[in-house]
Amino acid sequence: EKILNQKENPKLRAKAVFILSQKGSEKAIPMLVRVAQNDPDLKVREKAIFWLGQMREDKAFDALLSLYKTTEEQKLKEKLIFSFSQHKSEKAFQKLIEIAQKDPSEEIRKKAVFWISQSEKPEAANILQKIVDGDSSQNVRIKAVFSLSQLPENAGVPYLIKLAKSHTDIKIRKKAVFWLGQSNHPDAIKTLEEIANGK
Repeated sequence: EKILNQKENPKLRAKAVFILSQKGSEKAIPMLVRVAQNDPDLKVREKAIFWLGQMREDKAFDALLSLYKTTEEQKLKEKLIFSFSQHKSEKAFQKLIEIAQKDPSEEIRKKAVFWISQSEKPEAANILQKIVDGDSSQNVRIKAVFSLSQLPENAGVPYLIKLAKSHTDIKIRKKAVFWLGQSNHPDAIKTLEEIANGK
């Protein structure tokens, strides 16, 4: 704890954060939270958030939620979104969905959209489809199209086919066609041939 108060040595504080995280004790959580909130060095604060995200205790997740509500810094919010994605719990996944759908920041929504695609949750494709159809920002919608292409086992291909054939926004259709072109899935190839032939 004394090392965490040595303001002139951020590398040493970062090392102390790592050592604290490896103890796997709930007692470490409030200390890591304090570092994440108050350390003068942004990188040290990011390290504290990262290691909180690797802890499976409910208190660690609750601490991440609290930090997300109170922090104003975009870089820290992005680190918190990554930590939610690493937590693998249902409540962490629901938090990602909430951020992707409701956060006022376009950039933050885009980050959450991407991490939804990495979640391996079966409902991820449906959620991303809703974001393509419903987000107010074209940039977020385009990110959701890309994220559909990143789903494991080609789970996004049927959604990309639908977008490529019938979405009202031509930019979305073009992006869907592009990402179908990166897939070797037979349905993707067939769809591209149909589009090329005007079907």
